[in-house]
Amino acid sequence: MSIRPDQIKYIYSIRPERLKKYEDEWRSLIADFTGSTQKTSVKDLTFEQANELIHRLGGRTFTDLNWAIFEKTNRQQLQVLSLAHQLGWVRHHYLHGQVVDLHHLSNWLKSKRCPVQKPLKQMNKAELSRIINAMEFMISKRK
Repeated sequence: MSIRPDQIKYIYSIRPERLKKYEDEWRSLIADFTGSTQKTSVKDLTFEQANELIHRLGGRTFTDLNWAIFEKTNRQQLQVLSLAHQLGWVRHHYLHGQVVDLHHLSNWLKSKRCPVQKPLKQMNKAELSRIINAMEFMISKRK
C-alpha cells in the first residue's frame, strides 16, 4: 500500500533539524528505506516503510483503518464493490483471481473526491446512493 498524504506531512514535521540542513543525508536515508538509490523522495515510501521511518524518528505510527469493510448481505455495499471492480480498482488474489482492492476503495472513501467520507458500514441508504452515483459517474466519464 502506498504512503498516505497525512503520513508525508507528519514525516516532514518530525524530521530532525540536521536532516533539514543536509538534503543529501535525508535522500540517502529515504533510499535506505525504499531499498533503491533511485527512490529518494518520501512519496516513494510504502505505508509500512513510512511507518518504520516515523517510528525511527520517534513519532507515532499510523494505523490503516479500512473503510471498505462491507456486509455481504447489504445490496448497496455489494453494488459499490461491483462499481469499484468496473473502475479497475482490483488486485490479483492467488486463489480468487481479480478481486476488488479494498485498500484502494478505502483510500477513495477517505479522499476529498468522495461525496461521503465515512466507512461503508456506517453509511445509511442515502449516503450509499450518493457513493453509487459518484462511482457510476466516474465510470461514464471513462467511456
